[in-house]
Amino acid sequence: MTELPKVIFHGSSTPLQAGDFLRPNETFDSDMKRKMTAIFATPDFDYAKSFAITSAIRPNGITWIMNKKFISQKITNPPRAGMKLFVFELDGDGFALDARREYFYPGEKEIIAVHEFDLMDEIKNNGIEFFECDEDFDFGPIGGMTEPEWQAVFDDGVKNKKFHKINL
Repeated sequence: MTELPKVIFHGSSTPLQAGDFLRPNETFDSDMKRKMTAIFATPDFDYAKSFAITSAIRPNGITWIMNKKFISQKITNPPRAGMKLFVFELDGDGFALDARREYFYPGEKEIIAVHEFDLMDEIKNNGIEFFECDEDFDFGPIGGMTEPEWQAVFDDGVKNKKFHKINL
């Protein structure tokens, strides 16, 4: 049985404060083929920060994150000066692990601490890149790929102009 972390992190672009309550959102669990309402979180601080970035750029459609590259069908809110990111620290009590090895909690959770970041500083200091892909790109098979397989798909997408780098 997997030991659940005492502290867990949730990334967002919504400004909240310690003591506020994070509320669950409805999502579709593609592995379980059902809708569920939950707070999703991770024990990995940097991974939570990548979800905060995704929340900030509000992609339309699927977004894939790999090696500081964000690939999306359409970025509706491109990064710009002044955009803030937040990683919320939560008590891990009550979270469960799903089939995809993601932690979820079906109710509200009080925020213990808030870590705030500037999106443009994160991009500049960490070499983050953003790409949009052709509308007909099929993200479906990516979920089962290893990192080297996905890297090959990405490299091919750039080479064949299926992925287009967003210059900031």
